Amino acid sequence: NHLGGVQPFTDASNVVWSVVATWLMAKRYREQWFCWICVNITGIAMWTMATLANEGPGLSSLAMWLAFFVNSLYGVYKWSVKYHRAKLLREAKVW
Repeated sequence: NHLGGVQPFTDASNVVWSVVATWLMAKRYREQWFCWICVNITGIAMWTMATLANEGPGLSSLAMWLAFFVNSLYGVYKWSVKYHRAKLLREAKVW
């Protein structure tokens, strides 16, 4: 609250999880998408509260976080499809 933030711990944890998700993305782990989903849900919650309290650019930021959330759901779907296809190809080569 020293700098005027109303949710400093939520915002800080969102930053930490974003760094973790970015590291997982750089290492090409599929689990990165689940981190991004958590980050996006937290961001949506923060900006929903800010929008309801009429603080800052709430509505536009909320729309951005919703778009990020949809993107992370699409990402987990696409990576899962590719993972299962690759697994089926590996299993087919065994025989």
